[in-house]
Amino acid sequence: MGFTEEWERWHARRVEALTAPFGPLSSLCRGRAYRSATSSDVAGLSWANPLEELTGTGSRPAPGTLRRVVLDTPLRGLGFYADLTNRQKTLLGQEGTYGLGLSQVEEGEIRVSHGAMEVFEPHPDWVVPAVFRPWPDGSIVPVEVPSTKSGTITLTLVGRIEFSLQDGGTRWLAVSPLLQGELHTVFVDLSRRDRFPFRFLRIPAPDDDNTTVLDFNRAVLPLAAFNDRIPAPAPPPGNVLEVHVTAGESHPQPDVSDILEYLDS
Repeated sequence: MGFTEEWERWHARRVEALTAPFGPLSSLCRGRAYRSATSSDVAGLSWANPLEELTGTGSRPAPGTLRRVVLDTPLRGLGFYADLTNRQKTLLGQEGTYGLGLSQVEEGEIRVSHGAMEVFEPHPDWVVPAVFRPWPDGSIVPVEVPSTKSGTITLTLVGRIEFSLQDGGTRWLAVSPLLQGELHTVFVDLSRRDRFPFRFLRIPAPDDDNTTVLDFNRAVLPLAAFNDRIPAPAPPPGNVLEVHVTAGESHPQPDVSDILEYLDS
């Protein structure tokens, strides 16, 4: 499997997880219900111009350009709205956003828009070898960072990842532990101007020699980017890359009225 195909499959799984009927966007964020003209899936479709054609039907966009990804949740597979439990209705439509009148809608005819997000076109140059440098004696360092909501959140830092980018300069990011040896980092870069200020990156578990790989094409937005009521930790001190990382998810777009009009036409 080639690099681009592998990334497209990962990205499709990411969008599917975000937009699942009882997934994070449906249960934590407010959506806008609309009647779809078709029951086919639209979640994850990439629109260069939503009133023209899908990105990818012609030549592939250049690396570093942005695609616009629709974040839609279909009610297909849930049966009639009237048959859902109150808890399911609450998850599907926080604060009554879905409104009334869904009980008689045929399966698959109603979708819920969570907006869209900008995503950089993938490129293998943003996949770089890296080395994990644990803190001395395997120590764990708790660091309090600002929360996007209020107050602070404590990050547990176990070391830092060292790597080089295309410009040849050596850089590092402090990392936290995940399950099964994987690592996680919160970082900011120069591409964040006028965009959501930081992103998350999951890092494969280092090998026995502490080597691993950073794939910035898989940098993701925290849920706080889609709803400011959801807390997320800011980057720890030093996790600033003085380069434009034109890879991964870039910015949420809550207003997709033009896309909805196109889908409903």
